[in-house]
Amino acid sequence: MDSFHKAYPDKLVNQQPQYVFKSQAYNKDMAIELPNTGSDAYIDYPENADWIHSSVPKTTIDVNTQNQISGKIATSSTDEYKSYGVNLTLNDEIIATNIPVSKDGSWGFDGTPYNLKSGDILRAQVTGKRSNGDIAYSAWSIKQLGGDVPYDQWTVNPPVLVQPVDGDTSITLDLPDQNCQLDRSYDSVVSVNGKEVAKYSYNGLKAERGILLTDITLKKNDLVSVKIVGHQPDKADKESTITQLVVAPNSDHPYDTWKVLPTTVSGVKSGDTSVSISVPSQDAYNNRSYSMNTYVNDKLVNTKNIALSGGKYDVPYTDDQGSIKPFKVNDKIKVVVVGHQPDQADKLSEASETTVKDGTDYNTWKVSSPKVKDNLYSDDKVLTISVPTEDQNYKRSYMLQILVDGKVLKTINVNQFNADMNATLDKGLETNQKITAVLIGHQPDRTDKKSELSNEVIVKDSNANWKIDKPSIVPMTDKDKNVSITAPALSNNNGRSYEAIVSVNGIEKAKQTIDSEQKLQIPLTAKKGDTISAYIIGHQSGHDDKKGDVSEITVSHKSAQTHTAFKRVYWQNYGYVYEGLVNNSDVNMSDPSKLKETINVIDATGKTVKQVSATPTDWYGNKSYNGFQFIIDNEILSALKDGNYSFQISLNSDGVDYGTSDLNITSGFGSGRYHDNYADLEQVDINSKIISPLIESNKPEITVSTPSSSEKVHVVNKYWNDSTQLVFDGYVGDPSNENNPTVTKKLEIRDKSGNIVYQKDNLATIDTSWGANMGVPKQDTFQAIVPYEYSIQSNYKYTLIVRDSSGKTVSTEELK
Repeated sequence: MDSFHKAYPDKLVNQQPQYVFKSQAYNKDMAIELPNTGSDAYIDYPENADWIHSSVPKTTIDVNTQNQISGKIATSSTDEYKSYGVNLTLNDEIIATNIPVSKDGSWGFDGTPYNLKSGDILRAQVTGKRSNGDIAYSAWSIKQLGGDVPYDQWTVNPPVLVQPVDGDTSITLDLPDQNCQLDRSYDSVVSVNGKEVAKYSYNGLKAERGILLTDITLKKNDLVSVKIVGHQPDKADKESTITQLVVAPNSDHPYDTWKVLPTTVSGVKSGDTSVSISVPSQDAYNNRSYSMNTYVNDKLVNTKNIALSGGKYDVPYTDDQGSIKPFKVNDKIKVVVVGHQPDQADKLSEASETTVKDGTDYNTWKVSSPKVKDNLYSDDKVLTISVPTEDQNYKRSYMLQILVDGKVLKTINVNQFNADMNATLDKGLETNQKITAVLIGHQPDRTDKKSELSNEVIVKDSNANWKIDKPSIVPMTDKDKNVSITAPALSNNNGRSYEAIVSVNGIEKAKQTIDSEQKLQIPLTAKKGDTISAYIIGHQSGHDDKKGDVSEITVSHKSAQTHTAFKRVYWQNYGYVYEGLVNNSDVNMSDPSKLKETINVIDATGKTVKQVSATPTDWYGNKSYNGFQFIIDNEILSALKDGNYSFQISLNSDGVDYGTSDLNITSGFGSGRYHDNYADLEQVDINSKIISPLIESNKPEITVSTPSSSEKVHVVNKYWNDSTQLVFDGYVGDPSNENNPTVTKKLEIRDKSGNIVYQKDNLATIDTSWGANMGVPKQDTFQAIVPYEYSIQSNYKYTLIVRDSSGKTVSTEELK
């Protein structure tokens, strides 16, 4: 499929689950399959092929009495086409291109200027444009204006046949326009010498068509006949008159100048069982055909027919019984192409020859030496040998021989290279034995080759160098209940066993059996500063115990974890106030002068964006300053960027840091404007920023956001004044417009039942809010003060009503 696309890059192929390519070798054609018989190649739909597309739907054609031309295309939501257009012709003349198609698939065109009349033929074709710019086309739709031509007046127009010549494998027809009313359809029928050989349907539109003659090559004096058969539902078929032509001779390729082209023979090595032969395209005219003869040492071993288009052939080398056999060095291979033409003598190509080369490098092949790993001890039964990379060409294989004092002790097959191989002996090694190894290479039909002898390793006394490394000890604190130790790699040769000994300040506290690299958890407690020591002792029958190296650690103090608890949170006119508890069992909380508590304001990325101090407090009067209070003032809050923020507390006592902990939500107490449930904290507006409470993973957070600029009412600050009254400072209208119309502002308060409980007309205007200029004309500002008894937001709804100078309400917005 990719080759087809490269040959025809501008072709778009309709999408199908599978494609079939039909191929055949003909005169003047390129063959895909051999010999001269047709074949089908089935190819699954290739992925990521953007030149394969789904069919573009056809359109209907309608014409009303006002000569308005319209149509409809069946589209769907899964279409791969970004847009559609319609091309329109009248009596084979283009009158419009790329007529727009609406989303529902309909289109229209004004035909008034063209004086449409009965008998005119309209044709419409849909163009589909894909997102990558490719354009595909639908089949043509046809409409003939006026009344339908009745069956008895219907005639089928004959085709025009282009003169065929000797050697042709196809014919060319000029197909005429036909009447397509009443669902009429047409077939073009081709006969050679009175026998029907091809039949193709066509849509009744004028076109030139080449028709392939399957398995047929036209010869001089053949009679070619063509006709058109018309079909109308429930009626007898009608036929056109028959067009006939006699096949003319082909005078361009005479016998005398005909030359059979030679082959090219690829190089062949000993051991090969076939020869690759490339045949060029041959002269296909005058019913010529070709065969190819292959000789080995002047003996004919293969004859086969070849395609006119040539190609590449692999010819096997077989004996007289047909069995495959390999070539030998210096075999002579010769190939000749034989050309055949009816009633003429065969012609031969020049001979192509090659001599079989030696296919192996046996003479230069060298087997590399293995290496015996060091540190072999008496009683060892497993040896490790490093096998290098070896040449495995020509079916070469290898064996490893292990020698003890120059004699072969064991032979094993090698199945991996550039790797270590373990060899297990029947009995243990003895002290002072000399161990070597050699690799033997084997190639079929050749003498084995041997590597040079490996390095020599002398077996050592297993007990002379027995050494036990120290174990590792996991660091331990005064709060741990176990000590964790891990043994080093330990040899289990000669039935050795091991125990771990653990001591505290030099006094043995535990002894436990341990294996190589085993981890042990041994129950043990100790104080800060105690010394924990551990070593491994080894036992071997018939030998003294061997003590390993000693490991030591010093017990450290484990700092207690800092815990926090939530007490209450509330707003003051100066900002956000948070109160809570902090405890650490290692810290004396009785002296506030030694306590330093810092609050980190953390953004969503984990970055500390601000730090404020917290005040140690004795909430319960028991001389324990484990309470704290911190304030995030309005200046800090209004400077925060939009996003979520959490809090951490860092505890320091008498200059010692005790870590940083997240603030957590737990039960507390409070009432009124003081909230023991963090989620009840009111949303406020500070310098045109909205500050809202948020609980995330049991942590108190705040969310900072900027209100939409499209809102008609803008709250700049929301706070409680010194009289514990809820206050909204803001403005109405477009802040960029200095000429906003004059309006009045009214505050209306309703309870949960919707009853109005308070109203305040003509709200005051203000120049500043919290000392900052409002930045808008004073007439646009307002200050809404909620009486104390209505300041609990969860129980009431606050509404700002804006009226123009005539008293008409122009805006009603809830204050939150």
